[in-house]
Amino acid sequence: KRGDISRILSILHHHGADASICTEAHPHIGSDLLPGIINAIRATIVSHGGIFKFNTRCTNFIHHKGILKGVIATSVDHSEEILCDCVILASGHSARDIYHILSDLENDEGIQGPLLEAKGFAMGVRIEHQRDHIDAIQYHGKRSQLDLPAASYRLSAQIQERGVYSFCMCPGGLIVPSMTEDGLLCVNGMSPSGRNSRWSNAAIVVEIRSEDIPTGKDCEKDALRGLYYQMEFEREAARQGNKAAAPAQRLVDFIDSKQSTSLPESSYSPGLVSSRLDQWLPAHILSRLAPACMEFNRFMKGFISPEAILVAPETRTSAPVRILRDPQTCESPALSGLFPAGEGSGYAGGIASSAMDGEKAARAVLAKKHWQ
Repeated sequence: KRGDISRILSILHHHGADASICTEAHPHIGSDLLPGIINAIRATIVSHGGIFKFNTRCTNFIHHKGILKGVIATSVDHSEEILCDCVILASGHSARDIYHILSDLENDEGIQGPLLEAKGFAMGVRIEHQRDHIDAIQYHGKRSQLDLPAASYRLSAQIQERGVYSFCMCPGGLIVPSMTEDGLLCVNGMSPSGRNSRWSNAAIVVEIRSEDIPTGKDCEKDALRGLYYQMEFEREAARQGNKAAAPAQRLVDFIDSKQSTSLPESSYSPGLVSSRLDQWLPAHILSRLAPACMEFNRFMKGFISPEAILVAPETRTSAPVRILRDPQTCESPALSGLFPAGEGSGYAGGIASSAMDGEKAARAVLAKKHWQ
């Protein structure tokens, strides 16, 4: 709701974000400013009695006959039980261990049904252009005369009955590594507050539905099929790259199915490895990317250019798993007292929507405690 978004943006502004986020149609905080804002938010929470346990993770849930009694929190050299009757689970979509913990928990006595289900998500690549090139396309070569900010774009197409679209477009931004496990590789994008790098990038991703995911011997649980599919893409990218160096291909070479003999300079600081993305991307993604880019070029002349590069893979657009909850009470129907929330639980897609969903979960907890 508009009022909820305005409140979240006001909270971010109160903790250090620029006032412009409260009035802009597409508010931007800046990845360089966000850590300081998070520190300020943490200080506010602590001042109201909150406790942060760093280097500590939830490794299990304590329950009796399907009623939550607490969590087990584990650090490097210590494990403790934190007893409570309500837990808001807002782990983020890269905390994959949580899905495995909940999947195993489904076998426990007293759990009243499934805790997880597979959900749709999207995967693909990052595309990077020179910022001046995107600015010239979007502003018809008049950016400097009009003193305009780095240009953004939003593109979408329907290819073979699946959506292909740009996501998390970062004008004047950087491509950055975002892997969370050894042996895997994935990338993401960020923009500093000034949006003043020499490049602009965006994810170009393909919609993935449950029926698009091949079944395999490594995944016995249907709810985790998308997670394993995501991980296998990241594992193959690591094999095609070199440690944190990411596999990449010029867009024109990708469309023409040939090796890039050279790669343009990129914002991705760990480096790039020339790779035939057109030979190893998952078939479901590969068959749609080139037609989509040609469609994008119809609406944005110059999108396909010799200096445009594809960097693989972009996999963490959203969670491939949903942690089930009642739509009215926000509580798990299988584990009473568990309130899944945010991106990792499959109910949000970004900072503001995750914050709004967190508020919704907090209100649900208060309502439960009131009626008790």
